[in-house]
Amino acid sequence: MTSTTIDVALIASNGTVKYSTTPLPPADPPTNHAVVIVHAVAVDSNPDASRCANAFCGTILSVGAGSSDGRWYAGMRVIGRVDGRGKGGLAEVITIALHRLHKAKTSLTDEENAAVAAYSVLACRALQLAQLPSAGHPRIFIHGLHTPLGLFATQAAKAFGCVVEGSAPMVRGVRDRLVEFGVDEFVDVVGVKGSSAGAVLGAVRGRKERNFDLVIDCLGDDTSVYDHVDEFTTDRARFITVTPQSISWKAVFRNRVTASPRLYLDVHDDHSKTTYSAYTGDAVPVTQNMTDEDIACVRELALAYNLVDNQNFLDVQIAKCFSFPHAQAAIHARLSPRPLTDTDENTHDHDNDDNDDDDDDKDEFGCVVIGVVDRNDARFRTITQMY
Repeated sequence: MTSTTIDVALIASNGTVKYSTTPLPPADPPTNHAVVIVHAVAVDSNPDASRCANAFCGTILSVGAGSSDGRWYAGMRVIGRVDGRGKGGLAEVITIALHRLHKAKTSLTDEENAAVAAYSVLACRALQLAQLPSAGHPRIFIHGLHTPLGLFATQAAKAFGCVVEGSAPMVRGVRDRLVEFGVDEFVDVVGVKGSSAGAVLGAVRGRKERNFDLVIDCLGDDTSVYDHVDEFTTDRARFITVTPQSISWKAVFRNRVTASPRLYLDVHDDHSKTTYSAYTGDAVPVTQNMTDEDIACVRELALAYNLVDNQNFLDVQIAKCFSFPHAQAAIHARLSPRPLTDTDENTHDHDNDDNDDDDDDKDEFGCVVIGVVDRNDARFRTITQMY
């Protein structure tokens, strides 16, 4: 095989990206591993930027000899999640364990499939961690319905038979879109970081009884979200957030002396011990050699994939796709979004990478994705010829 190199983007925890080159992975990966060419990577809500670009869509180039699962083959389009414990980064080609892959949705684009691997996984994980009541229609409050996690969590919750309420800026197009997604009732919140979460929750408490079984804070917005969570939730309710900074010392102290504290969970933490009661699908068979984290990855990808087939799942909303050289701008756009206003256009411009530098700070309604290797360009043909 002719020697060649691939481009790699290493991501620091503060979002700084450093580009380098590395040799192309060998065509004979280890047993139960595959070499995958990466087409698109979704930037998720993890506040640690080095771990916010782990979900991808790609094409298998080769599978390790002697692999126990024969469903994987060269040319297969897949989604997956890389192990987040190592250094964060993006690469044109990766070697990855088969249990971290799942077949891609043929009806979705590469960008949309990457978003499913990122946010559908997180949304389903949040609902599994919640351990919602099995009877009736559990009530869920989502703070930040307009965020990518909020959009996926809404659709996942409707698939689980939940009543969904939440907060979002009621700017042009946002409210109508959320109604389409199945939100039952709203609290207005101006901007992404622009209003007091305490005021938002005060509006919730001012209504008729709101016995929420779960609160998902998709913004990590304000300590008062958790400080007041016991005022509008059931005793067994759980609070799930995207960032550990949204809990205050006041809340920590109160929960240590309260008989029935609301369990506080960070959706990005390692939840390999989670029980996936709603798990269905045809993922990689669970074997005795797999760790708890391996098994969790298998089941999360399967559950996230199957969510797309549910009648309550309507759309994967893509705000913008940045090109690979503009990965740092993509991460900045996700981690430091600009507040939505009535002048924002909710357009899909992910087919136009030429203007990446013109509106890097624009936060649009949906997921941020990085395009890595386009299946239709010469770079894709060059790499595949090496295999």
